[in-house]
Amino acid sequence: TRAIVKLNTVGTQRIYFVVGHGEWTTGPREVTSVEDLANFTSASRFKASLVPEGYAPEDLNLAQSRDIPRDASLLIIAAAQVKFSEREVALLEEYMAQGGRLLYFAEQGRDPGLDGLLARHGVQVDNGVLTEDPRNPYVIVSSSYADHEISRPMIQKQLNLELPTARGLSMLKEGVEQGVTVVPIATTSSYAWEETNPADERPTLDSGEKSGAIPVVVAAVRETREAKNKRFDEGRLVVFGDAQIITDGLIGHEPGR
Repeated sequence: TRAIVKLNTVGTQRIYFVVGHGEWTTGPREVTSVEDLANFTSASRFKASLVPEGYAPEDLNLAQSRDIPRDASLLIIAAAQVKFSEREVALLEEYMAQGGRLLYFAEQGRDPGLDGLLARHGVQVDNGVLTEDPRNPYVIVSSSYADHEISRPMIQKQLNLELPTARGLSMLKEGVEQGVTVVPIATTSSYAWEETNPADERPTLDSGEKSGAIPVVVAAVRETREAKNKRFDEGRLVVFGDAQIITDGLIGHEPGR
């Protein structure tokens, strides 16, 4: 079945991993030890897992591109650290305005300068790190899902979503592009809060820290039927508050998570 899917779709389902800003590496790696498997800066296994599903993943350096390829069915930005240039941001803005699709993985301590792009699509990556359980303070385990196409497989299989050192997300109402709708996909429990001093091994909820059921995965849809050089009838953005979940250290090693 996977072979048939690949033959039928690989030419049209091209996925680009954005590189050049300190993102997780995605090149093939030789695994020779247990330490190689526990790598939390490589997303090579995640990238490789897309191929049997009928996708053709490639790397894309925006600094070396005049435009985002027209065959891009999806862009992935995973744990970018270095700030994007104004030209690169403009390329991403144009891509989204044309109905592009972007999967964005935020990461603790990394600020690639894409707050404006996210905000115009109704999403903000909050400061601090989420915590809820003093016994394992900076690991969030969530089973709180909205009824959405993305979360339905998790709901049906009663699977938890585990996020280490995750950042909380906020859904914005002001300064959002016309035609944008934002919905939460997964949230923390009501006991969570955003710890502003994540170096503290025994964090406590302090005054002014955001608390409660905080979104950790958010999806935004943008109407683009009338857009110039339209790619799709609607643009889509999905933001995860954590990027480690797609690294080799976690992919395939914890079934059900």
